[in-house]
Amino acid sequence: MHRTHSLVCLFALATIGAGAEVVGQALKTPQVEFEATQLSPGVHVLIGGGGNVGVSVGQDGIFIIDDNLEPLTPQLIPAVGRIASGPIRFVINTHWHYDHVGGNKRLAKRAH
Repeated sequence: MHRTHSLVCLFALATIGAGAEVVGQALKTPQVEFEATQLSPGVHVLIGGGGNVGVSVGQDGIFIIDDNLEPLTPQLIPAVGRIASGPIRFVINTHWHYDHVGGNKRLAKRAH
């Protein structure tokens, strides 16, 4: 039991450390290049920075899946703009980690 508990704690610390490294790198790298790959008509993925961002373009506008790290939002918005023109109308967050929801605050301010 003690060994299992120790392994779980070690894994948790390693995960937290890896996440902090990603954030630290993003803060040190203000210019991140997002590379767009088309998966199917109207569906793209942006790769770069803290994680991948899904982009869907349709009649209702543009929606993205996850919005990466907060400091990378200024690079994310033009990357989406290279795929399609118009505002980002919707954001779907797959979960609460900072590399998935970091841009929420800045994107919400742009919506008003």
